Amino acid sequence: MYYGRIRYTKNYLWLVPVSTDITLRQYNSTSGTLPLDSYAGGVNPSFKGVSLSAFQSNALAKFGYTVNLNPEFNFIPATSALDVGRGNVVLTSADYLAKYSAASPPTGSKATPFANFTTSFNTSGVNEKHITFNTRNGKWLASELDAVTGSDVFDCSFVCANAAIAGSSNICTTSTYSVPVTAGTTVNWSISPSSAATFTSGSSSTKTFTKSSTYNGSATITATIANNSSNCGSVVLIKTVLVGATLNLTAPSGSSANGTIQVSVSGGTGTYSWYKNGTLFATTGGGNNITLQFG
Repeated sequence: MYYGRIRYTKNYLWLVPVSTDITLRQYNSTSGTLPLDSYAGGVNPSFKGVSLSAFQSNALAKFGYTVNLNPEFNFIPATSALDVGRGNVVLTSADYLAKYSAASPPTGSKATPFANFTTSFNTSGVNEKHITFNTRNGKWLASELDAVTGSDVFDCSFVCANAAIAGSSNICTTSTYSVPVTAGTTVNWSISPSSAATFTSGSSSTKTFTKSSTYNGSATITATIANNSSNCGSVVLIKTVLVGATLNLTAPSGSSANGTIQVSVSGGTGTYSWYKNGTLFATTGGGNNITLQFG
């Protein structure tokens, strides 16, 4: 926890260096002490706000001094603020790293004495300032004071979830996509361009997209997840898909001559969009032959 040493050195008879410690102190934390400064909670600024002049910095470097400071330190861990366990149980590092939500509060021997509470979630890994108000906890406090039953329990855990849109990267005819949600959240779906595919209206964690008969190419599916009470903000998830049947063709290694590629569609002809290295260079219709320059 602390190590401090001040010493001076002088040469005896101008030849032999002799060093004397003015002070030398070292203190260690007790065995089993948890690193409370690094857990989630409300932070306070450290001494990093005190800047050193160029002269002071050079002087410290000259004498071999180095200064390492964290900009902030955790003042009150969230687990302590919630009084998890009420002081009747020994808490582990996992208890201090847990994500607590009023929608699913800790139970049993680790229950909190509070009837309701609000916590903040983010993906940056940075704690919020100690005793500060933001939109989320401000609305929660207003709802608590309003005392409207059922309107003051916010589950914002979906904000920090490492979520993604699950589903195929292609829509040949129809494809279904889904996102993970928690209770009380809604999902707003869209696709760009809007002419690429159709889907049913309404908020659901699962949505089926049907290819438009007039569109072939790349499209972007967007799912916006939000809390019904609008107290937790929203999360926007994006997935790029290819709409229409695709055929990946690779030229033989070292090819430099023209090559003719032929495709066929059972039951008739179709319209084809030809891409080379991801770039559209030709569109053909009523036929199924195209000449490519390999190499």
